[in-house]
Amino acid sequence: MKLIYKFWLIISVLLLIAIALQLLDTYVSLKYEVEEPKAMGKLGQALNDKESYLKTTIFYLWVSVGYLSINLVLLAKSIFVNVRISDKSSLY
Repeated sequence: MKLIYKFWLIISVLLLIAIALQLLDTYVSLKYEVEEPKAMGKLGQALNDKESYLKTTIFYLWVSVGYLSINLVLLAKSIFVNVRISDKSSLY
C-alpha cells in the first residue's frame, strides 16, 4: 500500500510543477499580450475576451495548486504515519 501512496505522491509533485510552469506562462501572456497593448492605447473586444480567458485560466490553475497542495500534505502525512506505525510494530 505504501508503494501506491509514493507513486501518487510523485505524480502529484510532477503535476504541481507542470501547473506552476503553466501559471508562469499564463501570467507572462497576460502581461505581454493584454496589459501592454492596453497601455499603448489599443482597445477592443478581442483584447477584453483574451483578458477574461487568461484571468479565468489563472483562477482555475490556482484552484488546482490548492487542491494538489492539500493532496500532497495528506499523502505525505499518511506515508509518514504508516512508516512510524510500522517501525513501532516491528519493535514488539
